[in-house]
Amino acid sequence: MDGVLADTSQFHYRAWEQIFKARGVNLSWEEFTHFFGMRDDKIIPMVIRGSYTKEEIIKISDEKGILFRKFAKGYIKPFDGLIDLLNLLKADGFKMAVASSGTPENVGLITEECGLKEFFSALVYGNQVQHSKPHPDIFLLASKKLGVSPSGCIVVEDAPVGVEGAKKAGMKCIGVSSTHKRDFLKSADIVIDNYNNLSAEIFNKLINPAT
Repeated sequence: MDGVLADTSQFHYRAWEQIFKARGVNLSWEEFTHFFGMRDDKIIPMVIRGSYTKEEIIKISDEKGILFRKFAKGYIKPFDGLIDLLNLLKADGFKMAVASSGTPENVGLITEECGLKEFFSALVYGNQVQHSKPHPDIFLLASKKLGVSPSGCIVVEDAPVGVEGAKKAGMKCIGVSSTHKRDFLKSADIVIDNYNNLSAEIFNKLINPAT
């Protein structure tokens, strides 16, 4: 979702920067991009050294989520070419899901503000799976909810941890260089800079190379 449907990285960075600064940690953009795409309960212990209870991590995560939505609300726009692509895929019979490490509140905000809810048959959140990306759990749950085998799925990802998770799930992957440079996404089957040249035919070729 983040970095795939819309460019939300600046809002996440501002929220994390404020959260960590209040706890004596200065967060650089480079450090942020390293963990972008992971679940909050994995990010917090990585950045703030020390021992935290589950309840403390939930409290920090909730605080960060509130800040993110405050910064992002009213400023989120879908990437150029995305809605045209989703319409093409929908017309071609593709089932689509959002598989995000984010919370239901964040997913709801972004899909609502970008006018994307009609395209997705399933929404999967980070708190619904045991392991965060780069584990494949979230993608496997999405494929189960769609009723599609992993080998019949294509993941669109902007983060290296997401590409790794997709490949571990046995799925094809399209990397979008919206957050990371193309070199960081080279494990994907295809790497693109934007959605303007993507088509349903390209997705079909990934699933059935012989056609």
